[in-house]
Amino acid sequence: MSLESPPEGTSPSAKNELLSFVDRAWTLLEQRLAVAVVVLEIATLIGWVSLRGLSSEPDSPIGQLFRASAGALFAGTSTFLILRKRLEARARAVAVIVLGLVGAIGGAFVGGADWAANTVGWTQSASVLALIGGPRGLVTRLTLWLALLGASLAASSGKHISIDVATRYLPTAFRRPTALFGLLVGAAVSLTAAYGFVDSIAVTKFRADAFRPCGPGEASSGPCETRAVDRFGVVVEAMQRDLFLFERQLGLDLRTLPFVFRGESYADSLSASDWNAWVKSGGWDRYYSPEAVQSLLVPEETGAKKMPMVDDPNTGSGRNLLIRDLDFVLPFGLLMVALKLLLRAVRLMKGELALGADAMHGASEGEAGPMTKTVKVAFASVFAFLAAIVSLIGWLPGLVGLLALLGLPLFVIMGGAAEVAWLTHVDAEYQHLRFIAPTVLDTHFSDSPILVTIPLFTFVGYLLAEAKTPDRLVDAARSVLGWLPGGLAIVAVVASAVFTLLTGGSGVTIIAIGGLLYPALRKQNYSEAFSLGLVTTGGSVGLLLPYSLPLLIFALVAHVDFIKAFKAVLVPGALVILLLALYSAYVGVKEKIEREKPTLDRIMTSVWVLKWELFIPVILVATLGTGLASIDEAAGLVAGYTLVIELFVYRDLSVKKDLGRIVRSAIGMAGAIIVILSMANALMNYVVDQRIPTAILEMMLGIGIEHRWQFLIVMNVFLLILGMIMEGFSAIFVAVPLILPFVAELGMRDPNEAMSPFQLGMIFILNLELAYCMPPLGLNLFIASFRFERPVASLYRVVLPFAGIIAIALVMVSYIPWLSDVAIRQDIVELKAQAAKDGLPPRDAWMLECVQADPNDPQPCTQEERDKFGSKPEAPKLELTDSATAATDCNPDFGPCPPAGATGKGEDCNPDFGPCPPAGKAEDCNPDFGPCPPVGK
Repeated sequence: MSLESPPEGTSPSAKNELLSFVDRAWTLLEQRLAVAVVVLEIATLIGWVSLRGLSSEPDSPIGQLFRASAGALFAGTSTFLILRKRLEARARAVAVIVLGLVGAIGGAFVGGADWAANTVGWTQSASVLALIGGPRGLVTRLTLWLALLGASLAASSGKHISIDVATRYLPTAFRRPTALFGLLVGAAVSLTAAYGFVDSIAVTKFRADAFRPCGPGEASSGPCETRAVDRFGVVVEAMQRDLFLFERQLGLDLRTLPFVFRGESYADSLSASDWNAWVKSGGWDRYYSPEAVQSLLVPEETGAKKMPMVDDPNTGSGRNLLIRDLDFVLPFGLLMVALKLLLRAVRLMKGELALGADAMHGASEGEAGPMTKTVKVAFASVFAFLAAIVSLIGWLPGLVGLLALLGLPLFVIMGGAAEVAWLTHVDAEYQHLRFIAPTVLDTHFSDSPILVTIPLFTFVGYLLAEAKTPDRLVDAARSVLGWLPGGLAIVAVVASAVFTLLTGGSGVTIIAIGGLLYPALRKQNYSEAFSLGLVTTGGSVGLLLPYSLPLLIFALVAHVDFIKAFKAVLVPGALVILLLALYSAYVGVKEKIEREKPTLDRIMTSVWVLKWELFIPVILVATLGTGLASIDEAAGLVAGYTLVIELFVYRDLSVKKDLGRIVRSAIGMAGAIIVILSMANALMNYVVDQRIPTAILEMMLGIGIEHRWQFLIVMNVFLLILGMIMEGFSAIFVAVPLILPFVAELGMRDPNEAMSPFQLGMIFILNLELAYCMPPLGLNLFIASFRFERPVASLYRVVLPFAGIIAIALVMVSYIPWLSDVAIRQDIVELKAQAAKDGLPPRDAWMLECVQADPNDPQPCTQEERDKFGSKPEAPKLELTDSATAATDCNPDFGPCPPAGATGKGEDCNPDFGPCPPAGKAEDCNPDFGPCPPVGK
């Protein structure tokens, strides 16, 4: 339930006004910080891609394409802005096209700039950015800042993602206590999670001792834990040294920049004598021993040069050093969320916050939602299911389910469950909050390029939704498709799909596109039932198209190659759109709906008006297809482009009036998603440690579910129910980590039962599409009820034909694997051919062919390849001539390193996560993916 400020008619006391002022000022500060970080992140990505494009060789096809595109964009946009009010539309269009072509031709023949190539190398290897992993390290850390700012903004407005089913129907007397309980629990979970993250960073990244020898009178059965204040003291001292190195590197950068911009070698900018003089005058002795400082000096031979990059005397390298410091963004953000929730709780207790109207039901604080017979049956079924969970599995999952239904934010549910689970671990060595953090801080999550795309694509979606893009899109689609049988209905399907793709949200589509098309459909004599059903269902059609946000989230959670996922989704997405379009055409013919007459002039005009927005998918396809940009860089290009056209070309939006509001909404949504991802990773760390998915799978096998077709039936029913009671992102976060091990195990038991990860993803997204419009609890039903002012129950029957069509598509995708795999078959063939040429097992191809139990150790997917390579093909072994190499190659910025001389056995175990086994025991345990088991496990 949402919490809102009281109506204008009320006048809270002066004391309450102070709290309200603090809340508003805090939120405004976060909003402005979010705007600044968004702009900085977009500028960084655009600048980095531009530098790489400019630095490419003159005869490089990709470089020529980039320079031609950049020249055309710059020339065309500049011409448009200059002539916007000076020429009529046709003359201006001709000028834009001509000068854009001139810019493209001129840009294509511009040679690679030496300064650009020099800047690319310098930023990655010898600048202050090298301390945080280069430009990409900066972008990922800015994304984490955005995520936590967004999470705090979401806490301000009660917009954190939650299931929130039961609270819609709670009696008035229980609503306020339930809301207060949720705020207090959320604050407690956020505070304890922040402590756990700080403790984990201290132990794993700053190498503070987690344990110490026990003193007299203390337990002697094992090592004793060090005091938290001692661990944090190590962190403070190390961060002071890191800040000192940061300041010294800034000084070096100022000396190096003239060389970089002149295109001269930055590596030759500092002589050995200059370096030694710089070291001796820098105050190093305040942080390091004289011996350590002496080790930084280099021999002053004739002509000797020194790379202008600081070295940490303790490790011998400064690269990536500040990553460990910037990891504190997560606990700091969680602390801010906790304080914001506490502030909201205090305001609620003082009566300064009102329980807002439930937008999906129209129920305000004074009246409960409509508790129909269908809803009562649904609730009885849900609570019976919870009772079964408590009796079969235990009280913790049942309690988690109950709290989720009561509307607690999903990140609170997952984070709290992870904390309770680790604190009640059966082994005392693991009863610490720091165990919630390793997989969250692991580079596979925090440095994932998909993570960067979440706030950027969400921002693009909100920009387009707030501008007049829906009007332009509908007008263009209507002019092109309106002449077909059922033309306007087909326009609704296509326009809804494209808009959902761009915005990532079905609710936004129903409000924007549905609000435009519903009156038009009724005006053309489509029945009310068909019109309502179409616009309600159309809101989720675009989820199964490339670049949709749910697809990105699935790829991140399931460790799937997102570029391949975008290709694989083309056929299933087109199938759903085609089936809905055919049904729309059938209805148009059956009801004898008059078709619109196509005119070339109208088509040209409407498409031309939409031209700038049509370049959005072109930019994505061009940059990703040519390899010029990765997915996160492409997202930055698209976000920057969309921001410019909506603010300065179309001028639908204003920097002063609209930008802050849009950033607040978009980043609040993105922050809520990323915080859930973090807590889901924390919970999955425990789930995997306890082998819970394996236990559930064994239970399923025990009741006879051992074939893929049986499992698909159970999974589709489970996902459909989950999708109705959960928001779509929540369903992905909860279900994917649980289902992946089942599918992998089925494939390992019998290759004929193996399933492609892309087919699994398509099934997930299709179930979301179906669940969104499925009675009685589909999310789209409530949004459409609010938007079109119809009772929810009246929508149940009108959506059934459309839900049936999506269900047909779901069955086809579930039992015809070809639909999900056909677009990537050639990729698999090429990967296998390359592996055969290299004389290696085709592990990358196996990752695409079937769901893997361990993505780091892919296994064959067919019996033929199992016979050829064995069921567990050995990975190529690295020969180390010196056992100390393993220790010296370790990167201390990503966790404690083994001592010099470690051989890869017991001594490589991470002691920060508990006692290590003796040498030769449990040597296969990888502490990077979770704690190593104690001896005997």
